[in-house]
Amino acid sequence: MTDKESDELAIVRRFKRENAELAEANRTLKQGGPGGTSGGMDATDSKIAAAEARVDTKFAQLRGDLEKFSTKSTVWGAAGTVVAILLAVAAFGGDRFDSGMSISSAMSTFYDAQKKRDAEQDRKFEEILKRLPTGKDGTAAQK
Repeated sequence: MTDKESDELAIVRRFKRENAELAEANRTLKQGGPGGTSGGMDATDSKIAAAEARVDTKFAQLRGDLEKFSTKSTVWGAAGTVVAILLAVAAFGGDRFDSGMSISSAMSTFYDAQKKRDAEQDRKFEEILKRLPTGKDGTAAQK
């Protein structure tokens, strides 16, 4: 058990003891009459003090739980997970860029073949235009 945990336990024990003392004082408190407390204000104060003690106890427990959660190993584990994910993305995504480059060489074959087809079609269209009868302005006649 660390010093911090033992300090928190001591605080919790102190709050429980004070809460029990306040509850006992509240139980035996005189109400009204001569020598009384004039209306029970001490009872209200003790209830408020008891509620504050419970809240403080819960807060101390919560702080202890949070400190246990955020340990160095948790932080290093989270950092390691982030690095592992980045490396996995780089390993998976790296071949995507390479495949784009390798496809360009395969596509150049198709590009050259399409270029030849386009040139052949252009030649055929020129031949068709030459065979059409021309009008007075030198262009092919429209029907």
